[in-house]
Amino acid sequence: MYLKILLRVIKQLERIALKKEDILKEIEKLENTIKQCESQRQHLQERLNEVIRQEEERKRYISSKEILDLIYEQTGKKSNMSTIKRWADEGHLGQVVLEKDKFWAIRSKQGRKRFLYPKKEVFSFLQSKGLLQPKFDILDRVHMHNRPNREKGVIVDAYFGEHQFCYTVQLEKSRQVVHHVRENDLLRIRQESDKCNENEHKDA
Repeated sequence: MYLKILLRVIKQLERIALKKEDILKEIEKLENTIKQCESQRQHLQERLNEVIRQEEERKRYISSKEILDLIYEQTGKKSNMSTIKRWADEGHLGQVVLEKDKFWAIRSKQGRKRFLYPKKEVFSFLQSKGLLQPKFDILDRVHMHNRPNREKGVIVDAYFGEHQFCYTVQLEKSRQVVHHVRENDLLRIRQESDKCNENEHKDA
């Protein structure tokens, strides 16, 4: 940014005749402008770094509403905020934080106090109550999005990682075992029975 300003001013100076003293003054002005721009750039870079850091850390937390949505997605059952508050008061959901305080650099819905809970503790608790289950079962055949040609494999283990369920997958062709595969990177391979059931439904 300041380089453009510098070039523009230099071009303007080239069009007019100036005394030595005037040229020195203009140089001093430019140097001050460059210092100000560099200071602003440094400030913005620090703010950007903080936003990136907070966005990454925010992934480790889940809000009350997100917990309710997750329970409904997993079980089809609707819960309520009073249940979440009771679980939190009983210490089941880990250390509660206020979003606007902990993640002040990230834009969020203004005027609302949103409480956040660490996903690790929340997911562990929901699992213990049977409200959260991995999407894939052991021995499910899956496609792996993050592998060349969407390689096929078989689930041999499932566990909860830092933010989501992860899996250990054995590739069908090479028999290689791949660890720490994220749930979002997998797609279940439809079984022949599923296809037959679908065809029967269409025929009916």
